[in-house]
Amino acid sequence: MKKNFIVGLFFVTLLLYSQGLFDGFDKKRKMLFEAMLKKYGAAKASLLSAIYSSLQAQGLPAVTIRLAISQVMFETGVFANKQRASKGNNFSGITYSGSAAQLATGAQKSDVALPAAEQPKTGPKVFYAKYPSITNWTKDYLRILSRGAKPIQAATPEDFAKRLKKNGYYTAQESVYAKGLQFFNNLLTKTGI
Repeated sequence: MKKNFIVGLFFVTLLLYSQGLFDGFDKKRKMLFEAMLKKYGAAKASLLSAIYSSLQAQGLPAVTIRLAISQVMFETGVFANKQRASKGNNFSGITYSGSAAQLATGAQKSDVALPAAEQPKTGPKVFYAKYPSITNWTKDYLRILSRGAKPIQAATPEDFAKRLKKNGYYTAQESVYAKGLQFFNNLLTKTGI
């Protein structure tokens, strides 16, 4: 019975898609791709489009997707930071904890350690997480955004930065982090995302 429901849901979704009811989502992804293509080139535009699709597939509201992509662009320097971006589909600087919840998302320990200035004064060396796919990263990222101060509920870049800071997500000054998020959020808003 569950299988029949899933098959039925698939066909209803396919029917709605064929009638153009999901065009708004595809249009936004296309707008993002075209704007980023002009500004950053094909490889980065394709990666941003794939990240957008992965976040969208989780049913997130547009504001959350925009804030998440703003953070990705800020954390990676629009994919200039090879350690955080290209090494293992980690687009938001997630560190490896080895917790059961993180492992359930497919996360593994990468061979890239946090910069020396960000390492804890005591305890073992901290490494970034790596993921087999963008979808795996998305699951872990959303798990993290749903904890504590719940950054996933933020509506502005400033609120997002504040909630991330409360959760201990980053070590930079909150005002600096919020400015970085605001810059990319404004850029994405101008593209219609």
